[in-house]
Amino acid sequence: MLKRYRKENNLRQEDLARKLFVTPQAISKWEKGQSIPGKESFQELSVMLGVTEEYLLDQKTIVYKVKHGDNLFRIAVNNGITTDELKRLNNKKGNEISVGEELYLQ
Repeated sequence: MLKRYRKENNLRQEDLARKLFVTPQAISKWEKGQSIPGKESFQELSVMLGVTEEYLLDQKTIVYKVKHGDNLFRIAVNNGITTDELKRLNNKKGNEISVGEELYLQ
């Protein structure tokens, strides 16, 4: 959810880090689920995202990294969602994907 918010608002990790008084490395770890924000940063994030802290705690964003030979249909089917849902989650109009691209699965 954090990475999606950051990208939707055209923010770099450095920009968000500056707003929260943390390092860009901290933002990266939060986005990857390798660590969680401290209480103050967590509260500020919930305000920035317009959601409750409880909602943030319950979110588990799943990201899939596109591999050679993948296509949207195969990725969707393998992850129990429709191609249309996969497109909606990733703001895609067409079927084009690139190796290494990260796609949200929920």
